[in-house]
Amino acid sequence: MRFMITMNMPNGYGDKMVHQIAFEYPAENFEDFVKILLTKEIIIGDEYHFDKFTKQHTYAGKLALNWLHVGKIKEI
Repeated sequence: MRFMITMNMPNGYGDKMVHQIAFEYPAENFEDFVKILLTKEIIIGDEYHFDKFTKQHTYAGKLALNWLHVGKIKEI
């Protein structure tokens, strides 16, 4: 499943205190993903970047996600 995760931490440019990550993880459903996220300090999944011109997500590689910085999660 793919999720849009809002992170409560500076972006790569240091000019915003929150940023979003499109993150894919092999969870059965949304609730399962949240339970998994809360049982592990860090989970590894796939990151996708959104192109605002093509409106498509492209694969950006593996990402280790620390749940301590997650502010909001939405299924996409």
